[in-house]
Amino acid sequence: DAASPPKKTYLIAKVIREFYEIAARYTKEGILDPRTIPSLPEVEEIIRLKELPLEEVEKKIPQIISNLKSRIESMRKEAA
Repeated sequence: DAASPPKKTYLIAKVIREFYEIAARYTKEGILDPRTIPSLPEVEEIIRLKELPLEEVEKKIPQIISNLKSRIESMRKEAA
């Protein structure tokens, strides 16, 4: 987004990449169904980062990734 500061844009791109890497890994392991990825709450949270100030984005990103990992870990336990 041209209106976002470069650091904010970089952080959002970085979290999208990290989300993709996590989702891809667990999809390959058969834990995460690729059809469910768009409906994960973390997807909406990432989309909303653009609306937040930089300081809020910096705080929110670790929380989003942590929530995603916790959600997938719960799925892993359910599948076992």
